[in-house]
Amino acid sequence: MNGKKTLILLTILLISSILFYFISNKSAPKTEQVQIEEKKLRFPGESVSPVPMAMIGESSFGNLAESIFYDKNMISDVNELLELARKGKINLVSELWAMRRKCPEDYRFEQCNNMLSVFIDKNFPPPGNETLKKLLSKYLKYEIEMRDFKTPENLKLSERYELIKQKRRELFSEEEAKLIFGLEESKVTFSEASRNFYKETKDLSGEERIKKYEELKKTVYGDYYSSMKERETPFNNYEVEISLRENDFKKLKDDDKKQKMIELQTKYFGKEGAERIQKVYAQLEEEKQKESEYTKAEEKFLKDNTGLSEEDKTEKLKALRIQYMGEQGAEEYIRRKQYEESLKNKKTNK
Repeated sequence: MNGKKTLILLTILLISSILFYFISNKSAPKTEQVQIEEKKLRFPGESVSPVPMAMIGESSFGNLAESIFYDKNMISDVNELLELARKGKINLVSELWAMRRKCPEDYRFEQCNNMLSVFIDKNFPPPGNETLKKLLSKYLKYEIEMRDFKTPENLKLSERYELIKQKRRELFSEEEAKLIFGLEESKVTFSEASRNFYKETKDLSGEERIKKYEELKKTVYGDYYSSMKERETPFNNYEVEISLRENDFKKLKDDDKKQKMIELQTKYFGKEGAERIQKVYAQLEEEKQKESEYTKAEEKFLKDNTGLSEEDKTEKLKALRIQYMGEQGAEEYIRRKQYEESLKNKKTNK
């Protein structure tokens, strides 16, 4: 899949040239070759002329592009690449900078842009290369327009995003918009839908909520559903199920709740993973108990030793903490208390 990513990322990297140009406009030393390459630059949307390439040798220019971007596992079937994007196997926009970083550090962005274009022509047979270039050209124009695109400040984030989606469809066909932004837009839609879902299903049982939650994912993600399932982690799924079963847990006794938690931990992390989690919980509970015992001892000590100097109190309380929590535990306790106090002071001063 890494090889496939490389070529697909390539299709986006040229797309991103304008955005990067406005972010970073560093100039490399103007060697003779750089000057020749700069003659090839065109405004986004225009084709890159092959004539300057001939001036330095088309073959050597292509070889240089190959040395930068080539991956032995890459594919050069445009239809296959686009199908991967349609299914969400590749998120074009989020991956684009990884490919851009393959260019040498001393390259101006325009140089990297040209090299990518050469690489596309060499590795994507016609008419696939032209299909990609057309898509890239549109995206370049989109980036230019989005630089000056403003939304009213009083709008909610979701309302602003809707305006951005509308703008995209002014510049791209629906199919093109889904190809480039579809996965991103589905994630945003699901984020909003899941918030509403938790509110609307709060009175249902855990089993019912889990079933409906999965149905919601299938509905919102559509073609991206299988890809999103592949990206889910055991820990994420564990947290989601815990949250969906919140009402069920409230009805259980402590021992039953603990047993149910162990069952879910075993389900997602295996027996050994569940045992490790339980060990951590036991350690945390032990530390909590020690801190509770120390707090009581500290209160009694301060009550019984009101006449001690601050210096003596500090020393004796330090010894008391070590007695109850050990040296390392005592140091961690103090650091945490200092951090909590600093946060409290910040809130007070606001």
